[in-house]
Amino acid sequence: MDSPDHVLTLVRQSLAEAGLRLADDASANPRGGVRLTPIATPPAVRVSWSVHHRLYADLRRGRETLDVLDLMNLALGGVLTALGWDVLSGAPGQPAVVVGRRHPSEIRHG
Repeated sequence: MDSPDHVLTLVRQSLAEAGLRLADDASANPRGGVRLTPIATPPAVRVSWSVHHRLYADLRRGRETLDVLDLMNLALGGVLTALGWDVLSGAPGQPAVVVGRRHPSEIRHG
């Protein structure tokens, strides 16, 4: 595996190819999306979902927020696996950690 920045770039490209957008946490009203966090040693990327600011800020919808986060984190792990990444997952719904590419013989096609 390469440097954390290189892994981050490749994971970002894969997610874009799958039609997923990155979270925009810098705006006044974050829109939600995929959040990528590089891990230095070993080079890896933590991948998690972020909800839109409106859902996050609505305290009456706390259960919905947690359910969306859990489901989307689970889905992200599956999408990355389908795209050929080696993904470590903790408990269901927890953020995935991409640790590298799977060997081509391990990737299902069709």
